[in-house]
Amino acid sequence: MIQQQQQLNKLSLDFMATVQKLEASSAGWEALSSKLSDSIKELGDVQNWANAIETDLQTISAEISKVTGK
Repeated sequence: MIQQQQQLNKLSLDFMATVQKLEASSAGWEALSSKLSDSIKELGDVQNWANAIETDLQTISAEISKVTGK
């Protein structure tokens, strides 16, 4: 009976150590996921900026064409 209790205690300690490692790993994945999400949002911002610049340049080009008659 004592031997079984000792085995259970050891298994419990091993389990707790594994849970702690899993918690640390999960925290790392969560941080990485957050960084990835932020990067994707930044890419969207850059895309929106590029679209705005493209529209502005097209407008400028059209106005120059009107002025120069080309």
